Amino acid sequence: MDALGGIISRIRGSTVIDEETLRGILRDLQRALIRADVDVKLVYDLTKGIEQEFKEAKELPPGLTAKDYLIYLLYRRLTDLLGGDKEPDVEIKVKPYVHPPGGYEDRQSQGQVEQVQPHPQGIAERPLRVLKQV
Repeated sequence: MDALGGIISRIRGSTVIDEETLRGILRDLQRALIRADVDVKLVYDLTKGIEQEFKEAKELPPGLTAKDYLIYLLYRRLTDLLGGDKEPDVEIKVKPYVHPPGGYEDRQSQGQVEQVQPHPQGIAERPLRVLKQV
């Protein structure tokens, strides 16, 4: 989302995070999330939680500025909303399809690997197989 990048840039570019700046940032966050089709109640709860936690932080953690702490809150709340930092539980059930190195044999052509050449720079990491007709 480009809107979230713009919000982070706006936080980093501001000199002081005061009440008005915080409200503007949270309003932009609400607009971005609603445009991304997030439920309005979730958006409201998220922004109110961020606002409340930012205001209640009397002392910032050592080494963090108010801007960094606000970015941290945004990150933590958004990742919690999306399921947290845990690894997704994905099981691959289908074996990947592998092409035979000699090509496919059919009635029209039979290919054999003649030589292995590297691809032109930057195209791929695997070598190019050149087939010749038998």
